[in-house]
Amino acid sequence: GADTGGAGLAKFQVRYRRATPTSGLGAYTYPTSWQVLSASTRHVAASLAAGSSYCYSVRALDRAGNTSAWSPDKCTRSPLDDRALLRSGRWTLAKSPAAYRGTTVTSKIRLSKLTSAKARITRVALIATTCRTCGAVTVRVGSIVKTFSLHSSTTRTKRIFALPRFSLRTAAVVITVVSNGKPVIIDGLGLSSS
Repeated sequence: GADTGGAGLAKFQVRYRRATPTSGLGAYTYPTSWQVLSASTRHVAASLAAGSSYCYSVRALDRAGNTSAWSPDKCTRSPLDDRALLRSGRWTLAKSPAAYRGTTVTSKIRLSKLTSAKARITRVALIATTCRTCGAVTVRVGSIVKTFSLHSSTTRTKRIFALPRFSLRTAAVVITVVSNGKPVIIDGLGLSSS
């Protein structure tokens, strides 16, 4: 970083860049209010677009106007909401204040499917509700398939079921109901390329 010469730390500046599930990272954005921060952390989760990746970096400024180099990017991806998934078979849409982004989709019909758009990914995590009567689903990424039971002794929302990490690929994710007559309540899908 810059030699402050004893001038003391004055503020931090934060920038970010965004990628959608189908695009690469764009140019950096420098929000005006993020250029005069007194702390190097910023809470932005409420404003993240579902399914998009955000990469942040920070630099420090001292009272003499010297700046450090920008830090390496730290990236995060906001999960896709259930409404972003293509539905086939029979699904019921519902609103719930306990759900991610306030919505869920439910099916009791075997072979009903939810499919994401193709994305560059190395990790996948299903966000679902578990309950005493809940059924099971498979999550498929190409030839990688894992079955998840959504059964639990009590109802629990926003449960995360992750596939093991795999090599980078461009693929759609397919969630398939494998039980019959038991509710499968899907809340979202997390996709990551890092």
